[in-house]
Amino acid sequence: MAEIAIIAGPIRSKLIISNELAARLRAAGHGVSLIAPPGDAVDAAGLDCLRSPLRLELPPAGASAAKDRASRVARCAAAVDAARVDEFRDLLGGLAPDLVLVDIEEHAHVIAAVTGGLRVALLNIFFNLWKQPGVPPVHLPITPGVGLAGSRSGIELAWARYRLWRWRALRRARRHGAGYEAQLEAFAARLGFPLGREVDYFQGLLPFIYRHLPMVNTNLLEFDLPHAPRPDCYYVGPMTSSDRAGFAFAQSERHAAATIDRIAAEARQASPPRKVIYCAFGAYFWGDDHEFWQRVVRAVTPHPEWTVILGLGGRVDPATLGALPGHVHALAWAPQMHALSRADCAVVHGGMTSVYECLQHEVPILSYPYREIFDQAGTAARVRYHGLGLVGDRRRDTPEVIAARIGQVLANDARRPALAAMRRHIDRARDEAHAARAIAALLGEARD
Repeated sequence: MAEIAIIAGPIRSKLIISNELAARLRAAGHGVSLIAPPGDAVDAAGLDCLRSPLRLELPPAGASAAKDRASRVARCAAAVDAARVDEFRDLLGGLAPDLVLVDIEEHAHVIAAVTGGLRVALLNIFFNLWKQPGVPPVHLPITPGVGLAGSRSGIELAWARYRLWRWRALRRARRHGAGYEAQLEAFAARLGFPLGREVDYFQGLLPFIYRHLPMVNTNLLEFDLPHAPRPDCYYVGPMTSSDRAGFAFAQSERHAAATIDRIAAEARQASPPRKVIYCAFGAYFWGDDHEFWQRVVRAVTPHPEWTVILGLGGRVDPATLGALPGHVHALAWAPQMHALSRADCAVVHGGMTSVYECLQHEVPILSYPYREIFDQAGTAARVRYHGLGLVGDRRRDTPEVIAARIGQVLANDARRPALAAMRRHIDRARDEAHAARAIAALLGEARD
């Protein structure tokens, strides 16, 4: 058995995924250390893990040119601080890992680990990031086969536009020495990492993707859009788990489980029984989506035949939604897996963790992805492509349209076989230990 170090991304969903992956690899007999860089979500999670001293951050949004330049210089200087890199390498050296799994967006950790001579693989929560025939860029709401945008020529045009935008953005960043690219290039140059040879700026992930590092992908290949995966990419299935006992936020959710049980029982015992609708839009979004929450409330208010549970993710105060009708219940925190186990329909954003938790319980989905969050539109497109639910327009849908879409999801039993099939794929990935098999393959390569 091997020693594995997992360096997680410092947001809630990535912490959940990395923690579950660590649990599965430990169950397979590996020694696993979980490491997280500094971040508010890491502190809020209260997870027992090691802390990395290394962190690169984006310049603050909206800063003036002078302030942005000063911030950039200060951040770049901190980024190339040799003492911090040495401290990080010493942390890994004490663990003596046979393999370091690094979140694909934690570039400072990837570069520091590779240049430190460690065996590194990328941990990717996103779908296929490489340009493939008939597969649109992962961040776009394009469903293959749907409309002109989903045609082969439409998808090629989307890639051309995306790559032109990337080329222009990269030129601006290099001309002005600004942005995350400038920080990473300074950091890579300091450590002798050849970005020009090792990364590709024109694939699906910003600011770039690594050309030669193997990848462990925590998605179902069956849920991705059809393509031929690269031979060094291992799809290991989603890291869904109802056991979040190690997280501080689980304590906030736990007391709500009894409330959900009571609400669901009352719905089932009503005459006629009421359908249970679960609505949640994640804990990660940094903007103000209060207006959309109010539209959702107005959508479900005229439908007492539904029992509606609003899981507000700790971001929205229930009191700000105003007086709610008796069949609508707002919870500051909801144990999502528990709520989904009682639900007939889920109205969610396009977050992959939430979508996979819906699939785990075979709950049909109405997705309202945030355009501001990189991956959600592409995840919603896959929900539509595989017939697992509907996709709405967060900016345009009126309360009446939202209610009509919920009704359509509830009324369409034709989605049940597709949902059941995805549930079987999730179970098989876990039961057949796809994650442990991927690690064995990576370690086998290391011994060759």
